[in-house]
Amino acid sequence: MSIIKSPGLKPTELGLGGNYANIGAYKTALVKGIKEKKDKFDAVHPQYTDYLLFLVENAGSAKVFPGFRELKNKLLKTPTVSDSKNSYTEIEKYFAESIGPIAIVESNEYKGKTPFTNNSSVGVPTSKNESGYDFSVNGTQITVKMPTGKTNTLKPGDIVNDKEFTKLVAKGSTKLKFLLSLFKVLDETPTKRGAYTAIYGTNGTNGVLKELIGNKKEQDTILKPGGNVPVPDNIIMMYGNALDKQIENWSKSTAWNSALVEFTNLYYTTKQLYAFSYKVGASGKGTPKFKDAVKGASISGKGRAGPFGTDDQGNMTNSATRVKPEKLGIQMTF
Repeated sequence: MSIIKSPGLKPTELGLGGNYANIGAYKTALVKGIKEKKDKFDAVHPQYTDYLLFLVENAGSAKVFPGFRELKNKLLKTPTVSDSKNSYTEIEKYFAESIGPIAIVESNEYKGKTPFTNNSSVGVPTSKNESGYDFSVNGTQITVKMPTGKTNTLKPGDIVNDKEFTKLVAKGSTKLKFLLSLFKVLDETPTKRGAYTAIYGTNGTNGVLKELIGNKKEQDTILKPGGNVPVPDNIIMMYGNALDKQIENWSKSTAWNSALVEFTNLYYTTKQLYAFSYKVGASGKGTPKFKDAVKGASISGKGRAGPFGTDDQGNMTNSATRVKPEKLGIQMTF
């Protein structure tokens, strides 16, 4: 018997993409997309389709969904076709992208308190060229954050390819310029070698973060190349998670964290980019959060850069991890 997996809830997986004239047109398209997958949703639970439609029609209201406890228990046990932990997480992680424009305009908390109305247009990015945000309302780009947990929203490419932002950084402090140079390295370097190159550079001593060399003597012995022979990828990946953690700790340090927060806020201000999250409560009610200021930031990965783990100090451990390298990005709180 095959395992039932619930459909993905990203906007593009529900048939959404491009521009919509107003909130009503967008809502109609979202409802259509959900109903077109009714059979697949109902195969997970008979009330799953009804619940998703309930969230759309009652975005941010105080209404509760009857029988939600049973549905929630089923969703927690059901995997999805995406990378979400389960079908319940899928709602907060990806359906938030779909319901976001509606919730921001129609929720009791934000209705009339933002520049957006039911007449506001909605945009859904469909290509990698539109990275850095998940949807837009009246041209304002909005990125979705999980209510809790780790999400790397801002990737190196989003940062260094924004000409307006880089011009502002060029007029800024030495620390802001340094951070931009770091993200250029992370963007231009293959993912497997990103953190390594940032620290050790091309010859073992010329990385932008060469100040971190010397903190891990045993690691340096293995990762500093000798005789102009590059260190192989498989050796670098052994230390992948540890190197990521070392850069994360550096970004959280007293000397650099305030500059990173300033750097991140400058990017969001330049893009007029806002953050949105969506939390599902015990009664099934969806609660939106919409914010426009970054309070905390760190340079972080998802702990999947190599086959071995790391401790809090950035020392490689023997604990095995699932390998799926991703470029380091800025993790933030709002």
